[in-house]
Amino acid sequence: MGVDWVRMRLLPGVTEAGLRGLVAAQAERYAAAGRLPADLAAFAAPAPDVPHDPAELERRVERDTGDSSVFRVNALVANPVFPAEWRRAALRTHLPGELPGRLRVWRAHLERVRAGAHRPYLRAWHAYVIIRRLADEWAPLRALALAARDRDNAWALRPDLVAARERIIALPVPAPPPAPRWDAAGERGPLPVPFDVAPFAAAAREWNRRVPAGRKVHVTAPVGFASFLAAALEDEWLRDCLEWLDGAVRDGRGVLLW
Repeated sequence: MGVDWVRMRLLPGVTEAGLRGLVAAQAERYAAAGRLPADLAAFAAPAPDVPHDPAELERRVERDTGDSSVFRVNALVANPVFPAEWRRAALRTHLPGELPGRLRVWRAHLERVRAGAHRPYLRAWHAYVIIRRLADEWAPLRALALAARDRDNAWALRPDLVAARERIIALPVPAPPPAPRWDAAGERGPLPVPFDVAPFAAAAREWNRRVPAGRKVHVTAPVGFASFLAAALEDEWLRDCLEWLDGAVRDGRGVLLW
């Protein structure tokens, strides 16, 4: 099940100051429950010790039930044009007085990136995502290649399969680098060096050509940095989300994590 934002207003007599503790507790619970996008796993936090009843927050706001009142949070939270720490922090309820300033920050960041800013961080994040995905996908393929050494099936003994198998086993096991970090000044290290995924992708394609259907394994072909960045910047889902948030601000509403 996905996670949404729902447009909302505070009920009469409810103050934003009185809700901030509930908002923070809700955000921590969502992150600790594995609700983060996959590339933010390194930024997950342990569950808070203080019990949290989601209804405590929900009882203090009025949710909009009209058309277009809901938007999926991953439109923004999963878009890598934003620093990972920002995306982790965005997976929360945004109160009416908080949302305009946060929306201005997000839009200003997009304009700076379009103008060429923050390339070292974004290149580092691109490398991190590629290596982390490869490490996840390579492990089952390497296990299959090792197991094939002990098989006596006709397909496993063919010279072309043996060559493909040994090529996979000989490649170094990819290890994910530390996730690039971001601070208020911009970006800071350690930044991962570029990693050549092409030999791994080629070895996987060769394996898949030689084995039965049930033993094929998907290894994602690497996407170049320019394509990675363009896809993030020009994402229509992100554009629609920001316009939807603009509408909430114009109406004097916040958005409830739901």
